[in-house]
Amino acid sequence: MLPVFAKAVNQLKSNRLSHLHSNDDVTPRRTVCATAMAVIAFLSTSAVGSTDFPQQVQQSLLLQSSSGGKTYLVNVGGLLGETANGHQQIWQYDPRTAQWQVAAELPNPARHSSRQFASGTVVNQHMFIIGGITRTDNKDRLQLVKENFRYSPVNKGVSRLADTPVAVAQAATVTWQDRYVYLVSGRTDDGLVNLVQVFDNFTQKWQQATPLPVPTAGHSALIYQDKLLVCGGVVMQTPQQPWPSSNQCWQGQLDSKQPLRIQWQSFSAMPNASFAGQASLVRWQDQSALLFTAGEGSVSVAPNAVTAGQHSSAGYLWLTKDQRWQDVSITGTLRFGSPVVQQNEALYQLGGVDQTEKSQSSFRKIEFSLLPK
Repeated sequence: MLPVFAKAVNQLKSNRLSHLHSNDDVTPRRTVCATAMAVIAFLSTSAVGSTDFPQQVQQSLLLQSSSGGKTYLVNVGGLLGETANGHQQIWQYDPRTAQWQVAAELPNPARHSSRQFASGTVVNQHMFIIGGITRTDNKDRLQLVKENFRYSPVNKGVSRLADTPVAVAQAATVTWQDRYVYLVSGRTDDGLVNLVQVFDNFTQKWQQATPLPVPTAGHSALIYQDKLLVCGGVVMQTPQQPWPSSNQCWQGQLDSKQPLRIQWQSFSAMPNASFAGQASLVRWQDQSALLFTAGEGSVSVAPNAVTAGQHSSAGYLWLTKDQRWQDVSITGTLRFGSPVVQQNEALYQLGGVDQTEKSQSSFRKIEFSLLPK
């Protein structure tokens, strides 16, 4: 169990991502990257025109995929309304009516009361819903979820995937070659782990890949040119002491012939620490760039909590041609527990809790600005 005070639970946040222009050449093999808190889908097709959610929503999973020239936008789980009611519904946006509608509900053999902060990604046009946390009978306690599902937005069908071998929270999820889902590190009931769990969509089985050199949680990850880049997160000094966030980065070379073999090496550290941030592939001034948001920034997280209760408007841009980090300032509305998706070369957030601790329903654009060197 992960005991968390109710206020901290309601404010557990995903991060504010910034907007940069992108194009298809920075998204090899339809790579999709995501965190355990939120997900960004990168698509080459035009996205649907979107609208506000019908009620306040937070701590949900937002996914986007395309099939047959159509783009589908889906929101999974989270907490709804002013009373933050937990649920396991799948809401899908209908561009014909410009409305969100309940399309399906996740099967619930374990009788979970909610599905919050699920991790997700898109594989072969299907949406994968991985893990997350759920409330127990004691509303101030959370439990890890190991059940995973595949959702097909075309026919609105839900099917069960193999359970995660080791249930984790605050992990990072990325897809490679439209086949392999890498679930990187995370936290368990006993602390942090450095596991890299890989789901093969062909065999429908989980396997263990080369572990990350250090255990961490609340980190961000993406894949660029067959390299898995992992940055930020908290590190565990002792099980009982607060876990400080880090600016560490690790780069893992992937091998198409041996997808479970990852050659890890240290990568240039970010300018400052990051926790619960997000990562995206973008384009900036005629070069590919990797954008990492700081999330909660430099914090210390108690072992029995999932948030430090603060936010940062900072971000860090890795310029692949210049081989250096560039500081970024996130502007616009910053919200806790707000998932993010990319549409029409812009980034948007759905719902979340604002700085007055009120849950929101709007679908709003997020922007950024570069800071001086």
